[in-house]
Amino acid sequence: MARAYLGEFLKEKNSSQPDNQVMVETIASAVEEGKAAVDLSPNNVAARETLGVIYRDIRGMVKGSLDYGIKNFEEALRLEPNNPILLTELGKLKLEEGDKEEAKRLFEEALRLKPNYPYAGLELSLINEVEGEMEKAIERLENLAKIYPYEEILFHLGRVYYNSEQTDKAIAQFQEALKIAPNYTNAHYSLGLAYQRIGNKEEALKEFQEALRLSPGEESIMRKIEEIESGEENIEGEIEPEEIEEETGGE
Repeated sequence: MARAYLGEFLKEKNSSQPDNQVMVETIASAVEEGKAAVDLSPNNVAARETLGVIYRDIRGMVKGSLDYGIKNFEEALRLEPNNPILLTELGKLKLEEGDKEEAKRLFEEALRLKPNYPYAGLELSLINEVEGEMEKAIERLENLAKIYPYEEILFHLGRVYYNSEQTDKAIAQFQEALKIAPNYTNAHYSLGLAYQRIGNKEEALKEFQEALRLSPGEESIMRKIEEIESGEENIEGEIEPEEIEEETGGE
């Protein structure tokens, strides 16, 4: 029930016209059911993980959610310390909290337990990028893409190629990501930026328009369309990990 209410919340949150009342009610119900499950079975890993996922996905909207998310993933890990998924999810929240070293330790432990676990590897590649180790980030993502050609990994590989001035390689990776996930807004937007960089305004405009269709009203996309149509373009220097907020859900 908790995950079902969380799903309803995410669906409403990512709709074109979110209803705040519906979001408040579904958040409250998700938390209530999640807490009830933990109260009934405090040593149930799935219950702790579910409550952690709920707090993870409502952070930024409910005060204290990040702390509660960390607490519940820590409790789940206490019960199941060799779970690479729990290690990775806790690492993500620790990174958001600002504890980069602890996050890195958790991701590395996840990989020790399950070598080439894609999501731990992906998070470490993002840390490599932030620390300016672009070659290491690219190498890690290239290796992951060979084993796990998931759209998210292909997108980030394309992004670091773009940020390293390897635009042709970036275009190829964004295109591959879109073959798998045609409605991937960030991939359309980033492909538009790459086309814009090489002077292909027609294809860039097509990609920005498709991104806008998927994310109506997104100001950054509308700005890029206006730039091309007005002829006053601003070529982006880098692409951030999440330029456009995508719909997400619990694992």
